Order: sequence, then structure tokens, then C-alpha cells
Amino acid sequence: MNKIKDLYKVMSETKIITEQVARRNYMFCEETIELKGSIENKFLELGKRLYDIREENKFMPNYETFEDFCMELKMSPATVSKLVNIYQKFVLTYCLDPQLVANAGGWSVVAEVLPMVTSKTTAKKWLHLANVLSRNDLRKEIKEKTTGIIQYDCKHEDTYLIRICRICGYKERVYEDDTDTT
Repeated sequence: MNKIKDLYKVMSETKIITEQVARRNYMFCEETIELKGSIENKFLELGKRLYDIREENKFMPNYETFEDFCMELKMSPATVSKLVNIYQKFVLTYCLDPQLVANAGGWSVVAEVLPMVTSKTTAKKWLHLANVLSRNDLRKEIKEKTTGIIQYDCKHEDTYLIRICRICGYKERVYEDDTDTT
């Protein structure tokens, strides 16, 4: 009889530990989601600051050019340009809530939809798509919009192979032999 009581006690303690672990893990994940959101808000704020520094020449007299300042930041010109363009187009041009932009999945995702945006309406549409679609599905939507070809309908018949060396990373296109050897 004592063995059964001991077994129930162990099972009960294990359940409590499991619930505590589950609660702790849930809270850790929730905090991580909040951290990611605050980082995206900071990237948008960084875009605003970079815009202000560039437009108002605030880099002077400490730096000769805006590019020199960006080098000091150790940020590539492409990244700086994307952050500035996101802020400029979505916040300044279309007066969208910065939180809407930050919630769209990240600044790099928003940078991918940037060329698709031509109005406030399309800006909202693409931010919504960026928020709800996986990155792969979003890229398919962008490709459909730019090519006019529905990705899911394409049979992918006109393709080619690429051979990549696992040692050095060299890439080359593999051409099919048009001659039939049978």
C-alpha cells in the first residue's frame, strides 16, 4: 500500500514540476516575443534618426559625409538605405502608424515589400500580407505581382541546375545535353 502512495506522490510532484516548467517556458517565450517587438520598434526609430542625420546634415562637422558616419556605425550603405526608405515611405509619405510597420514581421521583411508600395492603400495591403504570411509565401506574392505569373500554377518546366562545390563554394550552371544517346 505504501508503494502506491509513494507512486501517487511522485506522479503529483512530477505534474507540479511539469506545470511549473510549462509556465516558466511560456513566460520566457512571451518575453522573447516582446523583445523582438521592441527591437523592431528600435529599428524604425533608427531609420528615423538616420533620415534626420542625412537630411539635416547632422553628421557635420564630425564627419565629412553621411557615408563616413555610416561607416562609423559599421552599417552597410544598403542596410542604412533600407531603414531610411522604410521610415520615409511608410511613416513620412503615407503617415502610417509606426507600430503597424513594426508589427509586419521585421524591418527586413518590410524592405522586401517596399518596391510593391505605390500608395497608402497598397502600403497597408503589403504590411498586412507581411504580417500574416510566411516569408516564403510573401516572396511568392511579390514574385506573382512582379511577373504576372501565378506561382502555384506554374509547372516549372523551364528550369536549370546549379552545381555547387562543397569545398570552395564555386557555382556553375549545369547544361542539359540535347543529344539523345539511346
